[in-house]
Amino acid sequence: MDYDQIVDDVVKAAFIAWNSGRKETLIELVSDDIIFIHNGEKADIIAFSDQLFFGETSAKFTEIHKAENAGKTVFATLEEKWKC
Repeated sequence: MDYDQIVDDVVKAAFIAWNSGRKETLIELVSDDIIFIHNGEKADIIAFSDQLFFGETSAKFTEIHKAENAGKTVFATLEEKWKC
C-alpha cells in the first residue's frame, strides 16, 4: 500500500504499524492527548487496535483515499478478516 499521501510521520508510522501487526510500535506512537475518530465517533485507539489488528480479527488498511489536516486526518479503506 502507498503511504505517501500521509505526510505526518507519526500518523504514517501508525498506519504501517497497524498493517504490519506491530502493537508495541503503535503503543509507543500514541500520545496522551490523541484524538482518535473512527466512523465519525471518538474512540479509544488502543481498544480499536486490539480489536481489529491485534485480536480476533486481522484487519488491514487497503487504500488511502485522502489525507488532510497536515496528514493528521486520513480517510482509508479498512478490510477485516476473522482469524481461524
